[in-house]
Amino acid sequence: MFAENLKAVMKEQNVSQKELCDMTGISASSMSQYLAGKNKPRKDGIKSIADALKCSVIDLTYVDRPTRYISDTESMPGAFLTPGKMTVKDAARLLGKSTQFVRSALQQNIAPFGFAVKGRGNKWVYHISPGKLFEYLRGA
Repeated sequence: MFAENLKAVMKEQNVSQKELCDMTGISASSMSQYLAGKNKPRKDGIKSIADALKCSVIDLTYVDRPTRYISDTESMPGAFLTPGKMTVKDAARLLGKSTQFVRSALQQNIAPFGFAVKGRGNKWVYHISPGKLFEYLRGA
């Protein structure tokens, strides 16, 4: 996933592997591994690559790149032209936090990108807005 997204962003911006290595200080061998999908950089490496390419970490890491979720702000703010479901696990991965951290924030209604509703017994139902999560991550 990371490799495909990285290649796509590099192609969109017409950036070569060597240029990206020069911009980030990442070795050619490491970058080659990332592009081949054999390894994935740590969080700080992903951030460095995103900064160099002037894109978000989400553009490099999310399974369905954010362009999949397009807000139709004229007809209905927050509505999505392409439906998508964001799981707690997805949100935690994008935030660099544990799933329990995200669940707690949603349950306490302090997460700006979603909420949780108590179901039967000790069960919770989680609602996460991909658009609001992307906005939050871009602002963070």
